[in-house]
Amino acid sequence: LEPNSSQKKMMKKMKSFFSSSCVGRCLTNNFTWYCVCSFTHNFGVYFFWILVPLIASQQFNAAPWVLGLIQSTYYATYAIVSIPAGALGERVRVGIIARVAIVMFISAAAVVVWSPSVWLIVGVVIISAMGNTTFWTTLQGAVGKESPKETRDKRLSWFSMLYSLGKSIGMAGAGWFKSTLGPIWSFVLMAAFMGSQLLYCPLGLKPSSSSTTSKSNEMIVELQSSSS
Repeated sequence: LEPNSSQKKMMKKMKSFFSSSCVGRCLTNNFTWYCVCSFTHNFGVYFFWILVPLIASQQFNAAPWVLGLIQSTYYATYAIVSIPAGALGERVRVGIIARVAIVMFISAAAVVVWSPSVWLIVGVVIISAMGNTTFWTTLQGAVGKESPKETRDKRLSWFSMLYSLGKSIGMAGAGWFKSTLGPIWSFVLMAAFMGSQLLYCPLGLKPSSSSTTSKSNEMIVELQSSSS
């Protein structure tokens, strides 16, 4: 069905609002949603990383060296996967990679909560590390590639600030929710928070066009500098 004249006018007004107002530009800007993802994702990640040692020690009486092994396994995997994750980000849109990574992380967290053995937790954190490093490597790359040269540092600082804020709130809330709600409902809360990114994480630019966009932004800045 074709929209009638009143619907067309309404659509035109909405388009004008989103293109002209500050709020509209923010809501339609990829960078805004990258920042939201930065906060949301890190809230979930560090919420999870408070739950993991609590579950391992309280439910399985894990020794300190086992808790250390869980952490070292996670971060060793994170380091190893970082380089191939960056290469993947050059070939696939960030929104696709991010959604796969989110599902990987939430799935690994579910296994941890319902794990019958602490050794399964040691193995499963490899999957969570793969999801997390793939998410962060490609998302930070997208912020850099899609930002104009003159605002790139400022944008990265906002992105990092929200990343750290999500981390601090996630860690602060996890212990309280674990003691109040238990591990299962704490996981449900974390999964809902992180899973919300599936709805709003930007698809991002096509890999072939992101480098072109970055170059064109730099050319604009150079032309503005030379003309001033």
